Amino acid sequence: MQSAQFSEMLVSDFAEAVEYIEAENAETVRMQYVSASYTAWQMGAGKKKSFGEYLKHLGLSKKEKPMTARQRKQVAVDALKVAQRIAKADKPRGKKKE
Repeated sequence: MQSAQFSEMLVSDFAEAVEYIEAENAETVRMQYVSASYTAWQMGAGKKKSFGEYLKHLGLSKKEKPMTARQRKQVAVDALKVAQRIAKADKPRGKKKE
């Protein structure tokens, strides 16, 4: 960003930009921790836990909201459309003439 643009930036815009940058930095650091914990888990640090359980134990798992029935139905419809497109593209194009 050039200094002329920066000097004309509103305080609210600046605060929003700072929040965005902080969130991106936090996610980058979290992903670095996840990568490091994967290596540790592979070396046996998680003992008998799955990797997901190990992340949860370390406090690194993302807490995603469960999908609503409507969202689950939409995911199923979308997946079916993709599967139909793949099946259609995979049909033989006819026998080759010899």
